[in-house]
Amino acid sequence: MKEYYGYSTTFFGIMNTLFMLFYAIGMFFTGPLGDIYHPVRVFFVMTALCSVTQFVFGGMVTSVTQGGWYYFYYPLWVVNAIFQSGCWPAGILIVGQYFLPKYYGTVFGIWSNDSNVGNILGAAMCTLMIEIFGNRASVPWQFFGPAVVLLVVSALMLYFLPRDPQSVGLVIHPEDALEEPLNPESGESETTASETADNERLDFFAAWRAPGVLRYSFSYACIKGVNYAMFFWLPLYLTEHVGRTSAEANGYDMLFNLGVIFGTLVLGVISDYCTAKCGDSCRAPPMFAFLVLAIIPIAMLRVNHPSVLYLSVTVFACGFLVGSVSNVLSSAVCADLGHKMPKKAVGQVSGIIDGMGAAGAALMQLLVTALAQLCGWGAVFVLLPVALGISAVMLAGMAYTETKELARNI
Repeated sequence: MKEYYGYSTTFFGIMNTLFMLFYAIGMFFTGPLGDIYHPVRVFFVMTALCSVTQFVFGGMVTSVTQGGWYYFYYPLWVVNAIFQSGCWPAGILIVGQYFLPKYYGTVFGIWSNDSNVGNILGAAMCTLMIEIFGNRASVPWQFFGPAVVLLVVSALMLYFLPRDPQSVGLVIHPEDALEEPLNPESGESETTASETADNERLDFFAAWRAPGVLRYSFSYACIKGVNYAMFFWLPLYLTEHVGRTSAEANGYDMLFNLGVIFGTLVLGVISDYCTAKCGDSCRAPPMFAFLVLAIIPIAMLRVNHPSVLYLSVTVFACGFLVGSVSNVLSSAVCADLGHKMPKKAVGQVSGIIDGMGAAGAALMQLLVTALAQLCGWGAVFVLLPVALGISAVMLAGMAYTETKELARNI
């Protein structure tokens, strides 16, 4: 849109910031919906509404292009962000009910990669639309195509996905779980207390006070800020500063997403191994290690005239180390924390942590936009490693405690 319709970098910065800000706000309200209503229905409604708004957005591209009219995009993008905010917590609830917590790292590592696979397929679809319709004429179809696919897939999921594990003969035995949560008032195990609390959900402020939620939330705010800065701004950085073409920039963006996919699988397996050894959730040590290592390739991205090999390895490493932590924390860790609580809270906890992450990403979009315009891209690649360092510090205490527990059990 920037190249063919003349929109400024500031316009895209505002769009990104609005999306993440209202995604964050929406998370606090839509996150618990899966705890209250059936998560499959919640997921379908939210994805269908996302599809509709994206289709409208594509139609507006060709009609709302005159100067001064671009502000019509803003409220539509805000609505899209709110609808999207309800999808992730509902998805975690749907997937988590089929598996034991000790396998969450691997299971959610595979599942959370769907967004990155979608990014790759979306980039490929955009390239295909350019080939079919030409550069400028393809822009609306780059919105229409994914919108139709999203609506069809969500409808298929609503129709074919079983409503619960028991309907397909799958029984999750509580004695095989990591640690049965206790009702703090009665002292009963959750397997008996749940008979009267199945339809209750944890209070919003009580969820904030639960162990680990606050620290993971602020850590994720920094992680998601960096991850989304790479997702939103990497192609623009490669075209404006490095001198790559749009097609080449899309290729590197796909490479970043491949790094996220492989990194998430590796981190998920490692965190499950640590959890199995400890007998309780033990995901902070490997996540902390990945974050510290991620500072190196992020800082190395700021070079003049990098070779193809240098840029490929660095971009892949960024995805492998940063995106993996983002995926595992926003899925497996949320499910771990939610299942330890005495009432239904997976959706609530997911909404809080991912909402804080989105708030951090919104702030990061503002900072990246301002720094790129006022100070240049060099300042941006000082900000991103600092944010990763802050995130690692937030996890350091939990990583230390869990590492000691892990050392005693190996």
